[in-house]
Amino acid sequence: MIAIIVTLVVICLVALITPLAVLLPHHHPKRATVLFPLYIYPDNSSTWAPLFKQLDDYPTLNFTVVVNPDSGPGDAALPSQTYITQIERLNSYDNVQTVGYVRTRYATRNITVVEEEVGVYARWADNSSSLAMDGIFFDEVPSTYSAAAETYLNTIDAKVRAADGLNGNMVIHNPGTIPSSEFSTTANVTVVAEISYSKYLDTKSELAAMPSDRSKYAYLLHSMPSMTVQKLHSFLDTLDRRAEYLFVTTLSSNYYESFGPDLALFCDAMPTGS
Repeated sequence: MIAIIVTLVVICLVALITPLAVLLPHHHPKRATVLFPLYIYPDNSSTWAPLFKQLDDYPTLNFTVVVNPDSGPGDAALPSQTYITQIERLNSYDNVQTVGYVRTRYATRNITVVEEEVGVYARWADNSSSLAMDGIFFDEVPSTYSAAAETYLNTIDAKVRAADGLNGNMVIHNPGTIPSSEFSTTANVTVVAEISYSKYLDTKSELAAMPSDRSKYAYLLHSMPSMTVQKLHSFLDTLDRRAEYLFVTTLSSNYYESFGPDLALFCDAMPTGS
């Protein structure tokens, strides 16, 4: 009888002292990708040095870099030689994929012009395979549903899919906010939040309720408060549960046209789990 009582007491004690974390499922951070809007024209070989440093320092962190020579590919068949050289350097990194910027003006821009700009990026590869883009970043995408807007988006997406010169045929849509659930598009990734940090705090519940897998979503947050690397890592880990593609900066203006002072901190804090 004494042995039975002792056994029961031991079982109860083990149950009491077992950490709650052992009983609850763990969250293992998944690998996040930096979605980097690079709207900075390389006037010389050192202009993009802050980005290249991060690529060198964090070879296991994936970057999807949005290149934007002139609010799109520009009027010429190719960008300047300086731009070409820097794009080729970007494409030399194993942890980088590049996508060309094209705006749709909320599906009101002449679709023929949009498709031609897709074609310009695709033809860069004819000049050199090291200049090839991996896809297209469509900016100013509508968030309010209409049948016409859906047809427009699916048409330009199909143009990307059919382009031989785009290595990955990746399609990113940027409505900057949560789009209507009525949309049925073929985009690989949708930017569902292009907002300030304070606005994110107001909308994080709606963002957390988005129905698709995290690999389908991107967040671009500006006007971030200063944080320690530990606090920023915790914050990015929270974002990473809902969106695979992330960009945050403390800059409150010109946040895509300049490198923020916190770029290294951001890259250091990015989740790099499996």
